[in-house]
Amino acid sequence: MKKTLSQKTTEIELVTKSEDVILNLLNSCRKVRTKDAVYVYIEEDGEATPYELFGEELKSYLKTFVKDKCGHFPADITVRDCLLYVSSKAKRLPVEETYYRIALQNEEMTYDLQNGKYVVVNKSGWKIVDRTDRMFLHSFDGSPQVTPVRCTVDDGLSRLDKYLNISQDEKLLLKVYLVACFNGSITFPSININGTNGSGKSTLSRIIKKIIDPSRNELEILPDSQDNLRVRLNVDYYLAFDNISTISKNQSDFLCSAITGVSITKRKTYSNNKLNTVQIKRGICLNGISPFIKRADLSERTIFITTKLIQSNTRIGDTDFWESFSKDLPYILGGIFSVYSKALNIYPTVKLQNLQRLADFNKFGYAVAEAMGGLGEEFNRVLDANKETQMEVTCDNALLVTLVPNFLKEYDGEWTSEVTFFYKSLKNFMEEELCDDEYKYDAAAFPKAPNYLTRGLHAYESALASKGVRFEIKKNSKGNKEIHLTLIIRTPIMIGRTPILPETA
Repeated sequence: MKKTLSQKTTEIELVTKSEDVILNLLNSCRKVRTKDAVYVYIEEDGEATPYELFGEELKSYLKTFVKDKCGHFPADITVRDCLLYVSSKAKRLPVEETYYRIALQNEEMTYDLQNGKYVVVNKSGWKIVDRTDRMFLHSFDGSPQVTPVRCTVDDGLSRLDKYLNISQDEKLLLKVYLVACFNGSITFPSININGTNGSGKSTLSRIIKKIIDPSRNELEILPDSQDNLRVRLNVDYYLAFDNISTISKNQSDFLCSAITGVSITKRKTYSNNKLNTVQIKRGICLNGISPFIKRADLSERTIFITTKLIQSNTRIGDTDFWESFSKDLPYILGGIFSVYSKALNIYPTVKLQNLQRLADFNKFGYAVAEAMGGLGEEFNRVLDANKETQMEVTCDNALLVTLVPNFLKEYDGEWTSEVTFFYKSLKNFMEEELCDDEYKYDAAAFPKAPNYLTRGLHAYESALASKGVRFEIKKNSKGNKEIHLTLIIRTPIMIGRTPILPETA
């Protein structure tokens, strides 16, 4: 059916009116250009919410907005043309950094409460503000944080004690860790919570998540694929994974990278030559019944916490527990911000020797502990004890960490040969030991070839060092790899085997 002139005129008027309404709205909004997208801030009820320019949420919002204003829905092509127009104008804007929950700049931390207000913390203290020039994004499941209450350091963090079913040393370590997690400029470790059934592992994980980065999905299952894990880690500041039994090599490697920071470049969907790069550096909480961290590199990036079995006469219902915690949370959060501010003043004066892996956390943690009442040395002692736990975890799960020291003890604490001969000798030693005790070593875990052996030695170098083992691998005059191992022995070995010499010697 052919349209009349009046019908065509009406359609043109509707399109023009829709365009005007959409463009007037978008032009009045604050726009931010990032390296990946353009965002517009739309204010409703005093709160400005960021929308990605070509995101489905903004398209739905604009259609609803036009319907309410004009009485009709705009055509899809009208919405698209308006967005393309705004996008072309936004290309002139400078590129800005985006943040989830926490932003840092010039020793000042801004924390997004996700209710239209922000907490600004610096050396002078902390305050709540209505506006910030930082570009915050909200994850799909992010939740508003409670408004913190100003209180003394002791009154704030001390309220946390009654909710922690762990030792006194671990309480200090956990409090320092919580404060340090608000400092995104340092690399802070993940936290590993182990304990038997009914010891409150999941509850403690929820407490940590609620304090740092609350969300609707407080606990999650650890994704089994690297792509899914990458996507999940990309849109939150802090995540908690629940009820873990095992962690694969790929998962372990990716978690290590996410803790210290990694840049990942992927091809953009539906394109052949466009790339998308994301920076991932996240705080992570892991919990499970049995020890699930098997690899040294992840162990060295982890703080280990053990929850105690809750006795039936001390257990309370979930409703009562979380009601009590919700009342204390504003004071706990206020105490954390007060400690953080004091720690910023102490941090430049901290000078420590023998820093651990993740040295910035060691130094800032010391400053936090000092701000909590001069507990810096106590924190160092507890952190050193936790380091021993890291080593125990590594040693319990690494054949070489046990096998190599025992091998060296049989040869007066020193060995030099080509790597291939060392590989054969070490394997023969293990097999002889298994003849006497078939459960002493896990033969299936022995490296499959000499090159796997050298990789294993390097992977567990710090754990071997804790056992007194030092090694050096270099090429000899023949161009073959040669290894020299020594064992620091506190008590002399009186009886040893006759050294086996290479056949070519």
